[in-house]
Amino acid sequence: MSDLSEFGPLVRHNGAGCSLSEGVVVWVRFEEKPGIFGSAVVLVCAENAPAWDWTRWQEPVAGHSGFRYVRILSYRVKRTRGMISLCEIAADPGHLIDDENAPSGRDLVSA
Repeated sequence: MSDLSEFGPLVRHNGAGCSLSEGVVVWVRFEEKPGIFGSAVVLVCAENAPAWDWTRWQEPVAGHSGFRYVRILSYRVKRTRGMISLCEIAADPGHLIDDENAPSGRDLVSA
């Protein structure tokens, strides 16, 4: 498996369509054929919508000879840089000030 440190937790997909916004980057685990699985990093878009809706699984893809729709079984959403930073802060809260020992406004020095 590739490095998934930039991605959030694994979400099990129910096959009822995609609830994510277009343009979101996700790591997906999919079933290509019965018992044949794969994974990929993809951009959520209208073109891959049938993979999120299992009713079209294994149907031929129009205009792409030999290709059939896969079905997405689970996914991880790529975290933004800001979210990664917040997760790092949460993992190492030692630099945070607790409310009890927080300086009052008069103790702060402006730069």
